[in-house]
Amino acid sequence: MAIFHLSAQVISRSTGRSSVAACAYRLGISIEDERTGLTHDYTKRSGVDSFQTLAPDDAPEWVHDPARLWNEVEKAEKRKDAQVCREVNFALPKELTPEQQKALAVGYIKEQMVARGMVACVAFHDLDSDNPHCHVMLTMREVGPEGFGKKVREWNDRQVIDEWRQGWETHANRALEAAGHDARIDHRSLEAQGIEREPQQHMGPAACEMEKRGITPDRQRIMPVPASMDHERAKEERRREQVDAPKSREAMEREDKEKRQKQEREASWAVVVEAKATQQVRLKQAQAVGENWQVAKVAGENATKAAEGACVEIAGWKKRAIEKREIVEQWEAKHPIRNFLGFRGADVTKAENQATQADENAKLAEKSRVEAKAAKVKAEEQMKVLHEQAVEHRLAAEKDQATRTEAEKDHSALIRRHQRENYTPAQVKQEALQRAADEKWETEWLEKQVQSIEARKRPQGPQQQQEQQHTRKGPQLKPDWGQSL
Repeated sequence: MAIFHLSAQVISRSTGRSSVAACAYRLGISIEDERTGLTHDYTKRSGVDSFQTLAPDDAPEWVHDPARLWNEVEKAEKRKDAQVCREVNFALPKELTPEQQKALAVGYIKEQMVARGMVACVAFHDLDSDNPHCHVMLTMREVGPEGFGKKVREWNDRQVIDEWRQGWETHANRALEAAGHDARIDHRSLEAQGIEREPQQHMGPAACEMEKRGITPDRQRIMPVPASMDHERAKEERRREQVDAPKSREAMEREDKEKRQKQEREASWAVVVEAKATQQVRLKQAQAVGENWQVAKVAGENATKAAEGACVEIAGWKKRAIEKREIVEQWEAKHPIRNFLGFRGADVTKAENQATQADENAKLAEKSRVEAKAAKVKAEEQMKVLHEQAVEHRLAAEKDQATRTEAEKDHSALIRRHQRENYTPAQVKQEALQRAADEKWETEWLEKQVQSIEARKRPQGPQQQQEQQHTRKGPQLKPDWGQSL
């Protein structure tokens, strides 16, 4: 049965779309976009029965060429977010034959759209199927013999869409009645018509084909049509246009260039990262060597203190042993007979024992001194080795720093080179002008310096020498003879 469906959308650059790509997709043809250099080839698309262009009488002849028409539309728009065209999509009554459907659509478009001054590019889709429909792409600027003029803002009013919907109802019902069919369509909502039932859910071509084969689709419509259905359909068509759009040679070269530049930047940055990591390892090694050197230094200082303490201790024990032996010798001198007979007192025996003990303690202290001196020598040797290692690591770290600096400079130079490679012609011209201005300034500055040096070397006359001497020594005051007398 005949159904009413009419939707409209605006194709805008702000969403990444173009009228050239939209026209090529809906007409199933190949068009080159002169603005972007891309070729949109949809010649293999199925479902397009025919297309034609309808235009006002005073429009130039080239509007009937879709490729030139929509390239001119794109040229007329300068803004990056410009609205380039409008598309209207409406369902054709499947009770009519394809010829009747085309005649109905052409008559309706001429009356409702072309009569207002629009150029309409009409594409008929799926006329032999259960979903015959028509896509109409409309210009948004007034057109005359000289081409496109100003935009007509009145065409954006909601009232225009309402008139189109009502006009389509009138034309379609008149055609159905003339063809002897009882079916009719109504542009009003079910609520406005007084019909109490849920709106049917639209079934796409795949679901309709399943029903023909006796398969019940899982997603039959029992829900109200969402208000965003037209918006979602527009998004899907835009996605298909972008995915199916073939890439031009320039686009492929640009992608290859970007890929090459990315690989070069990653390789250059890897060198910087490796140099930085190597430098950090060197610094950590130098830090560890420094800590070990400090430990060896402390060990050497402790060994030195221990050796000095042992020397003092040795001197003390030797002095004590001498003192005790002097006591024994004095007793022996006073008591030679008792000493000969071996009768010694407790004090003498104690002094002898103390002298012997002092000698043994002095020997132990001497052993400690020798050990401390050996530890000191070992610490000094270790400090010397660690110092050599620290110098080696420091020199390596300086070399790594130079390597890292050079790698960072190379990376920065690579980025600048890539930026220059991606310059637009205007940026290239601006850079050349700036370079020329810098060279001119440098040349003028050098000339001034040379002139100043030559002026100082030039021979001077007596008056100039006197003035120069006067300037160098200052003014000479004349004596006041009257005051001196």
